Amino acid sequence: MLLPRPDALQGYSDPWYLKGSLAAYVGERSWDTLVWLDADMIAVTPVLAAVEEIATELRQQKRDVACCCDAAGMSLDDFLRFGRSQSLSVGPFARQLHEASVDLGCAYLNTGFVVIISPDLLARWQALTLRQERHFLFEQNAFNLLVRVDGLEPHLLPAAQWNVHNELLASVTLGDDPPVRLIHATSAGSRHHSWEELSLEVDGRFWRTRVKWFTRESFQRLQMGYLEGFLSRHREALLSCEVIR
Repeated sequence: MLLPRPDALQGYSDPWYLKGSLAAYVGERSWDTLVWLDADMIAVTPVLAAVEEIATELRQQKRDVACCCDAAGMSLDDFLRFGRSQSLSVGPFARQLHEASVDLGCAYLNTGFVVIISPDLLARWQALTLRQERHFLFEQNAFNLLVRVDGLEPHLLPAAQWNVHNELLASVTLGDDPPVRLIHATSAGSRHHSWEELSLEVDGRFWRTRVKWFTRESFQRLQMGYLEGFLSRHREALLSCEVIR
């Protein structure tokens, strides 16, 4: 099911504003668990049953959200130092953390994969995200700020299973127990991912785009297989949306 962009978000061009505004997309729909996966993540094993277990644990523990820490093991202070060292715009986030007296020793959270059971948390994430000026990872920073200011205790999931990124992309082994669930094509300094121009033929028509690519060969083959299968299965819908021309 595709959800249209809500009217209230028509003026926002940056996709990070849209990601932080999931509350606007679900609107008045009835839901009990919302799961977000970044577009540069793929599942390497079935996840539905495990996600349902996570949602059950959240309710039992009376927590609102489950997510992973950044795989680099960064604290908030580490993240700010990294951003400054790479000349990335983290000043607005640093100011907000200071104004809210947030402990910079807290772990920096990654929102590539999140499980949320609280509509109120989702709405507050949207409100805070839409107030952000554009800066490096501002939607994820808004989530971190919200969690720390509100004193929430997220259920922390192992990144080596649920959000394999950064150096984990080079070290994890598929088929291990516990199993790797989701791999995420993102890494500091682009050490384990790249951007590539891609052209695929689908029934005599060509689809061209820029793809965020795993550099690990086995992950890249898996990614290509998923992509080709998706384009083939959904050819008519993609043509009607003019994704394939």
